[in-house]
Amino acid sequence: MDFFKFEDECADFPFYNDNPKLSLLGGFILIFSIFLAFIPYYLNIPYIGPFLFALIMLVPLLYFLNWDFNALFRKPSLKDIGLAILVVFVYVFYSTIMGYIFQFMGLDGFSESYPAINLFNDFVTLLFSMMGEELIKIILLLIFLTLLFKFSKNRKLSIIFSMFFTLVIFGLLHVFSSSVIVAVVIQGFGSVFHLLLYIKTKNVFVSYISHFLTDFSITFLAYLNFF
Repeated sequence: MDFFKFEDECADFPFYNDNPKLSLLGGFILIFSIFLAFIPYYLNIPYIGPFLFALIMLVPLLYFLNWDFNALFRKPSLKDIGLAILVVFVYVFYSTIMGYIFQFMGLDGFSESYPAINLFNDFVTLLFSMMGEELIKIILLLIFLTLLFKFSKNRKLSIIFSMFFTLVIFGLLHVFSSSVIVAVVIQGFGSVFHLLLYIKTKNVFVSYISHFLTDFSITFLAYLNFF
């Protein structure tokens, strides 16, 4: 199999090479699960909403993986955790630089604020919601990869285009908190760092750890009135 040099070759992505095979109906169900998951999330029920947000996507994904938990989650190594922490700083640096560029260009920045932060509540909420966001990206990536590889038979090219489409859509899902261009460039393309962790390790735990630490760090800084 044609792996990128940075990839861990001990595991591969599910579905795209019929490992296991994902039917067209299965693909539609996984996409539908993303839309369905937003219903309890936006009902804004403390703890339960974010929990269901992740669970509604996780259950069908595991079902089509024949309940093979290891196909998604494995115990991360110390090296993986180190990379996850490093990516937190890389993402914060990237988003800060891009934020200044957008401000200089006179483009709308983020409209969200932190009016009343409860650090414990936000910590618990992020535990579930960040897993949900990672599952959105993983589901989209795997479906795009399956479709593109079916026609191209080129693994590397399929991964590159699948990443691009996934990051654009993920960015567009954040337009409620910023303008379209800011959401796509910062929250969309900025998530490439987390997505690359998954592509390297094939382990959702690794990208999840990095994503959670990123968002909680931002929340914690807001709690300390850094911005």
